[in-house]
Amino acid sequence: MSIHEMTVVAMMVAIIAILGAVPGIQLEFIPVPIVLQNMGIIIAGELFGPRLGTITVWLFVFLVVLGLPLLSGGRGGIMTVLGPTGGYIFAWLFVPLLIGLSLKFSCFYGMTQEITEFLIVWLWGVIFVEGVGAIWLANQLHTTSYSINISLRILLHYNLFSGHRMITSNYHWLWSTGIG
Repeated sequence: MSIHEMTVVAMMVAIIAILGAVPGIQLEFIPVPIVLQNMGIIIAGELFGPRLGTITVWLFVFLVVLGLPLLSGGRGGIMTVLGPTGGYIFAWLFVPLLIGLSLKFSCFYGMTQEITEFLIVWLWGVIFVEGVGAIWLANQLHTTSYSINISLRILLHYNLFSGHRMITSNYHWLWSTGIG
């Protein structure tokens, strides 16, 4: 890895950690809060591609496993990763790889690039994470009544992530001009 790549990875890890400082949205009927760190994981895969995005998320999760309180609510440690929220964290490890590869090999099929990119991000960044997380959570709590949980979380994530399009478009422009 070059110095530039290491710097970009370290900055993205810091951004994901800063997003963890924002308190999660806790709903009474969902035991896992909705956090902005999901957006950081998605952006890592979307902006840095499969290789650097995956390295970024693996480094972030490694720091959490070591015990640094980087998750939302100041949580960290191996027990947090193995607890009820562990499925979401486990899914994070694969999201940048899946988003990056899907964007790299995507065909537009008559749709604009923005719509294709949105569908890829929605599939891997929201549906995949929520699905793996809900299955893990149901297993941890020995219940199977989380289909409503998944649907509500997907709707809330959609509303939160619909505004990140402008951020990533500006970053792609900066990167292509050599400024970023």
